[in-house]
Amino acid sequence: MKIDPITFAVVKNGLDSIADDMAYTVVRTARSEIVKDVMDFSAALCAADGQMVAQAKTIAQHLGAIPEAMESVLTAFADDLHDGDVVIMNDPYHGGMHLPDIFMFVPIFHDGVRRAFAVVICHHTDVGGRVPGSNASDSTEIYRKGCGCRRSSSTSAGRSIAPSRS
Repeated sequence: MKIDPITFAVVKNGLDSIADDMAYTVVRTARSEIVKDVMDFSAALCAADGQMVAQAKTIAQHLGAIPEAMESVLTAFADDLHDGDVVIMNDPYHGGMHLPDIFMFVPIFHDGVRRAFAVVICHHTDVGGRVPGSNASDSTEIYRKGCGCRRSSSTSAGRSIAPSRS
């Protein structure tokens, strides 16, 4: 499909604006100083196949982890994602960065078909590691760094859903 440059620019800027609005919403609703003041978070839009199509003007470092994390979510849930679902993960062995960076994936549907994903990654001050801040550089195993959410954490209308594949 060939798109003329003007249509491309309009669509690109529209998608970028949506991603920026996602970021503004995170800042307005955040209760964490790490997010509100330090701005240690990122927001992006991905296509239904997981390809990143727009990113907010936030910390770009997180965005490099989105493709692998999206692949992990799509592998785990396949076609078992529905309108209203939310997938939460921070597992560095399945696309996450480190435990304090928690990813949220929300599938976006139109006419009953998954069309995209809204993705937000926020750094959390502490996720229950053995030291305050959950960033002990001398930890010898991941469990000492805090609580991990493998990509199996998902909700739909408040009830937990197990992944179709691990």
